Amino acid sequence: MMRALLTLLIVLLCTAEARAHSVLLETSPSDRSVAQLAPDVIVLRFNEAVQPIVVDVRDASTQRMAVDVLVVDHELHVVPRGPLPSGAYFVSYRVTSADSHPVAGSFLFAVGQAPAQWAEPSLNVGAYTVWMWAAAINRSVFLAAVFLCIGGLIFGFVVRSAHPLRPIIRRAAIIGIATAIAGIFLQGGVLLDAADAVPWDGAIWRVGFDSTRGQAFLLAACGLLLSTLPRLLLAAIGVFVVIASFALSGHAATASPDWIAIPTLLLHVGAVAFWLGSFAPLLAALPNAHPVRLGIFRRFSDLAMVLVPQLILAGIILAILQIRTSDAFFASTYGLLLTLKLSFVGLLLVIAICNRWILLPEMIDNIDGHAGRFRRAIQGELALGFAVLCATAFLAQTVPPRSTLDHETAVANAARGAGQTSLIVARDYKALLAVSPARPGRNNIRVRIFRPDDRLIDPLEVSIDLSNAEAGIGPLHRTLASVDDGYFDYSGPELAVAGRWSIRIEALIDDFQKAIFETEILIK
Repeated sequence: MMRALLTLLIVLLCTAEARAHSVLLETSPSDRSVAQLAPDVIVLRFNEAVQPIVVDVRDASTQRMAVDVLVVDHELHVVPRGPLPSGAYFVSYRVTSADSHPVAGSFLFAVGQAPAQWAEPSLNVGAYTVWMWAAAINRSVFLAAVFLCIGGLIFGFVVRSAHPLRPIIRRAAIIGIATAIAGIFLQGGVLLDAADAVPWDGAIWRVGFDSTRGQAFLLAACGLLLSTLPRLLLAAIGVFVVIASFALSGHAATASPDWIAIPTLLLHVGAVAFWLGSFAPLLAALPNAHPVRLGIFRRFSDLAMVLVPQLILAGIILAILQIRTSDAFFASTYGLLLTLKLSFVGLLLVIAICNRWILLPEMIDNIDGHAGRFRRAIQGELALGFAVLCATAFLAQTVPPRSTLDHETAVANAARGAGQTSLIVARDYKALLAVSPARPGRNNIRVRIFRPDDRLIDPLEVSIDLSNAEAGIGPLHRTLASVDDGYFDYSGPELAVAGRWSIRIEALIDDFQKAIFETEILIK
């Protein structure tokens, strides 16, 4: 049954539309192209709607050009406020994707004639890592406060009256609201990669509020505020609002298919809140009279026996949605962090089993010292629960493997739409070749090398030979430049004649191995 469920999920994933990390599909003017007339608008087309943070256009002297940025469907239209003089231009962009992660990049073009050398100006990378660490630490405290608050309320709803826990719940709500507000500011800092920021910087707050994560923080803060009110109905609404806020942003909230991801996420959050949020009420219940204490622990244990398996199943489904392939589990930072989180969860389960089958019977039999052993077990669960939340917070800041796969798919689809893509197999290796726009004139040639199991290789060097026998051209030998994510690129005017071109790719895998790939493309 489980194997069939996992197979069904994998099939759904293979056919689902990607809607997480944004991918720049094409630009107009294209990268390193030369326009004879200054463009009235510079277009950046993405695979999904994005929220622009910063779009910067500079000339060869790094002087910033005045522009207006408009969002049109999946495109950013960058409109210069005046005609662009002849010369080279550098366009950099920073946008927010659907999962609240910043996506940044750049490209160059020229007006009039190409420069002697396409020299990219050096840009300040800013304090992105510091912002990411600060946001992750803040989110760890936020999650702990949220689950202590709403988990305590859920515990009170289904197990016992929570009135003695009201001071704890209120303090947790206050901490949660404070960290939610701080999270909005930190999210703005992450997205802007702002250096020398101050808390009263309005631009950072504005960008943070505009992001889906900022909106999720704001909704969670409202729910936490409701949860502190004495009316039971309002507190219950607050719990639902806080749980719902997790569906506004993040990896799980933007995974496809959403009809599986969103309900599974909400179920997972609710079950985690009840489990982790029950530790404080259970500790508070230990000093009570024995019959009352026993009834509380029995009811909690019975509910946990039902909810924890659902929590585990929901976690497995969410992990599959993010990982997708078994190779990516240990080959990515996300997979390693997830492994660490699962290790903490495993230890939690071991303690829970001991509580159920050893310590609870001791409590029933009123064996001496059982309260102290139970207290130490729950304190251990509290510590492990916080470790789980810390790992979760850092996972939220880490790109999952499915976003990388979605990126490759979007790039390949864009290449097919704007040019030609070929997958070439030669002995123990594969080469993915994309030529865009596959029309006479300047073309961009992009190559990636893979092993047979589709693991990406970073060769020492990749070169290409272009020849057209009918036109008496070639072979023209060119070396491709290594860029991010294992891509090797070359842009030039060699494919200037329509017809069938022979392509020979040579990839120097290491000092002793070379892979050779041959194919043909049609320029028309």
